[in-house]
Amino acid sequence: MGIIIDTSAIIELERGSGDWDGLLEASAGEEVFVAAATWGELNAGVHLADSVERALSRKAKLNALKNLVPVLPFTEELAEIWAELLAELYKKGNPISANDLAVITTAVFHGHRVLVSSKGEAHFRAVKRLEVMTL
Repeated sequence: MGIIIDTSAIIELERGSGDWDGLLEASAGEEVFVAAATWGELNAGVHLADSVERALSRKAKLNALKNLVPVLPFTEELAEIWAELLAELYKKGNPISANDLAVITTAVFHGHRVLVSSKGEAHFRAVKRLEVMTL
């Protein structure tokens, strides 16, 4: 089993200690990953930065993160699971964002847990097949 770090956890960590190595040490020897959807959201933050300096700083942080953890791709096989989970959540009246669902799908497919911020965990817990951890 591994851990997939959600965008919310990365942002919370960045605003707090910014200690990527500490996070990896705290994973208790489990492999740590980032889902492709998270990687996309983080890169959107680079493009949405309010200054060139902030964009460069964010890009440097992303490059450092990518050197520490692999990005798991979103494949055709995952897309089929994503669709199944989406339908399941809609039927329960509990739809969630497409990006968060892509992170959840990646975790479910690989049998990994998801690490989210303490503020963003509720909709992740809507998927019973997923083990959720919070910062």
